[in-house]
Amino acid sequence: MPFWTFIWTAIVRIWTWLADLLDDAISIVVLVCGGRDALQQQSFDLADLKVIGKGQCGQIWTRVGSGLVIKTNNPGKEDQLWNDCCMHQVIEEAIRMTNLHRVIRNPQFGYWARLTDGFWDDVPEDIKPDIEYRYGLVSSRIEPVTEGLRRDIVEAFAPSSAIKRTILADPDNRDCLVRLYLGRREKGLDKQAFRLRNFDLSVNEMEELQLNTSEFAIDMAITLAILHWSARVDANDVEFVLDRNPILDMPASAMDCNNSNKDNAGFLCQDITLGKRHNVMWLLDFDQCKRFTDDNAGVKQLMQSFYFNDPYYPRPQANDINDVALWATFRDNYLQASGLLTDSLMPDRFIEAVEAEERRRRAGGSIFH
Repeated sequence: MPFWTFIWTAIVRIWTWLADLLDDAISIVVLVCGGRDALQQQSFDLADLKVIGKGQCGQIWTRVGSGLVIKTNNPGKEDQLWNDCCMHQVIEEAIRMTNLHRVIRNPQFGYWARLTDGFWDDVPEDIKPDIEYRYGLVSSRIEPVTEGLRRDIVEAFAPSSAIKRTILADPDNRDCLVRLYLGRREKGLDKQAFRLRNFDLSVNEMEELQLNTSEFAIDMAITLAILHWSARVDANDVEFVLDRNPILDMPASAMDCNNSNKDNAGFLCQDITLGKRHNVMWLLDFDQCKRFTDDNAGVKQLMQSFYFNDPYYPRPQANDINDVALWATFRDNYLQASGLLTDSLMPDRFIEAVEAEERRRRAGGSIFH
């Protein structure tokens, strides 16, 4: 490596590490000094507001140095954002009520905000929206992936050394969420279309980066079981992303306390992870989630939600031997977790419906057409 390239790389790494450390320290102050109350009381300095994400429902804003985000609706999506708010609370409460919740991380719900006249007056002109949104959903911020994984992704998939340096040096690329597509295996990747923010990571790319796809499949399966049989929602269009572990883990539930005693309850505390950050799977985006019924229509709704979503979940009937094993891992863990949450036969019927739909698709048909 040329000397100046080595120096430049070292400077970027040190700067990124210091920035990450400062973000962690600020977030600890916010979360330790009040927890959920801090989420409900902290306000936004709109002069420092920036957009860190956009989606079908709305835009995600944060204040520089803040542990919060506010999601505003796209035009005509007010009711969808309200559904996101309601389902977020349903899902968060359901997760806390199960002793399986330690595998799941989700943004902590903050509050529903009605954005009054003049709210957007202090927002910089270059990012001020054309429409002054009237509603917002405030929650804790999911921290971007660690600098090490960002660098690994860029080194593996960015097309040239010059572009790699530019990407790593761009502060906007620190807002990196990695979507985990266990149900998609790609060949001949188009590296010219490389984009770090909201990076779609296919299962073969995870293998190239030596990530543990089996653990991802287990966590997704348990999460989906909780969404189905504890929260009682269809999990339509939820996202599974890889990002840094939370500074404070989810507080202990009443069930955690009931299942523990004074000698083995050490895990109940919320460990502070400053300086020990690593990447974990997060669950987010609940605006499309709906309730379902315990009948044939409900089975069909759950199956359709499975396939309407991006290809996060492993798929049955796969050709690759690794994908066959991933589906078996996902299926078995989903059924095992579901059995702890319900006596219904619906989980088995859901899995059977997913496998039947995949057979139809591979035969050239589908109930969706």
